[in-house]
Amino acid sequence: MDLFIYTVGSLTPLFEKLGPWLETVNRSLSGRDYGGPMENLWIEVEVHEYGMNVPDKPPWSFRFQKLVAPRPFDGLGPFKPSRNVGHYGVRPTADDMRGDSTVVAARQVLRVVLASTACLAGKRQLRGFDAARFRSDLAKAFEQFGISLVKEPTNELVPSA
Repeated sequence: MDLFIYTVGSLTPLFEKLGPWLETVNRSLSGRDYGGPMENLWIEVEVHEYGMNVPDKPPWSFRFQKLVAPRPFDGLGPFKPSRNVGHYGVRPTADDMRGDSTVVAARQVLRVVLASTACLAGKRQLRGFDAARFRSDLAKAFEQFGISLVKEPTNELVPSA
């Protein structure tokens, strides 16, 4: 399965911190087999500056599509058609993005992303997909950035690979 976690929105400092972290996580988990029919998982993380006009509609709920062919100039996602794509959106709240620094805010956003993956468990369309193993691997990948669902993050930034 190929993983593609990406950000959309307007919070530039947070984008700059999250971008390299997400690239590292995407590379480390892509190509692993978690069973089931899903070949691609796209998680769209919407980050908006506090007080900015946030879209009225909720983020995308999980959907599974047999074929996704992106528009030529959308600038997001792979540029080739992808098969068996699971896709959903996450929109952290302003409270999720508060912190003493961009690093702390980025860690909070990644915690929200990790928690959001619970939506993959028990999906009928994903029969055979090992959501628990995927979530465990994602949690381990996030640990290099000080993110854990069990303990508070450290204040030290661990360099990405």
